[in-house]
Amino acid sequence: MTKLSLAEKCGTCHEYQYKLHQSGIHGEQLAKGNPDVATCVDCHSPTQNPHSVIRVLEYNAPAYKKNIAQTCASCHDNEELMADYGIVEKVYESYMRSFHEKAIQLGTYEATQLDKATCTNCHGVHDIKSAKDPGSPVVGVANLASTCEQCHPGAGVEFAKSFLGHKEASPQNVAAAHNTKRFFTILLVTVAAFAVMVVAMAIVRFSINRWREYKDGCNNKDFRPDKSSGRASKLGNILGYAGDGRLRLHTDVPGILYQVSARLDSPIFSHSSW
Repeated sequence: MTKLSLAEKCGTCHEYQYKLHQSGIHGEQLAKGNPDVATCVDCHSPTQNPHSVIRVLEYNAPAYKKNIAQTCASCHDNEELMADYGIVEKVYESYMRSFHEKAIQLGTYEATQLDKATCTNCHGVHDIKSAKDPGSPVVGVANLASTCEQCHPGAGVEFAKSFLGHKEASPQNVAAAHNTKRFFTILLVTVAAFAVMVVAMAIVRFSINRWREYKDGCNNKDFRPDKSSGRASKLGNILGYAGDGRLRLHTDVPGILYQVSARLDSPIFSHSSW
């Protein structure tokens, strides 16, 4: 069976849906013998076979709302096929970056909770129009505003004007969005670079200070480590463990080095000159 004869066969039961399909861009092209366009089994069967059609409300159905974008992408994400029709926008990729798609993918599979827009909410279902058709729900700001208001009551024309569509923001296409993106990209990179620089400088400074302390301790004969007693000592403040079971804090004051010590098994502290 050809795509056309198969659609006609489906239409013997699904008359209403078939008539809508005939009035859309896919049905019009199908009637002209174009084999590339989507027909019934392309959207309702995972194998494009009339014997594997899945009910729309089944979670694994290609036409289930959570899966519609992937189903449309089987054609509209095919760069070679789209190039034949002069469609250069990466419609699937741009939709996947949108809030609508992220909300759908992160949301539940419950049909009543899938209230975010997908392809069919904006373009229609069986009667999808060409992007050049004045009657398309996404062509012209007035039509687009009416489409947006189905989910965003009172959105209006100004709201619709801010929509990028499937094009990237650029100086020619919504310049404000393009400039805002560039500003925050530069700001993010600058802040991240500054943070890395500050951390690196702190590590270098810490390493230099530790090395200087080590050299001072090794070069000063009066304060070299005493291996016999297990006492660690050097210039500055030192908390060390002595061989006699005491914790000792050594700190230098003018002319006298005080030693404050406490046994590990006693809370009593004492000090003595050393």
